Amino acid sequence: MAQQIYARIKRTSKYYGQTEKGAMFPVQLDPHKGKSEYVVHGNSNDYRLADVQLFIVGGDGTELRIA
Repeated sequence: MAQQIYARIKRTSKYYGQTEKGAMFPVQLDPHKGKSEYVVHGNSNDYRLADVQLFIVGGDGTELRIA
């Protein structure tokens, strides 16, 4: 069973403000981007792991932070 991964942009990121405060959006991880740090893709952008918090969301809406 596949889980959808979601991201929230960290307040300390230069990208903070690209979404509404605290908004989560679905992402995919792409480890095949070579040496690029930008392996998180979502919200029509690429992000570094350092710029986002990653979550999975349960059927009841419970958020589980994974990174």
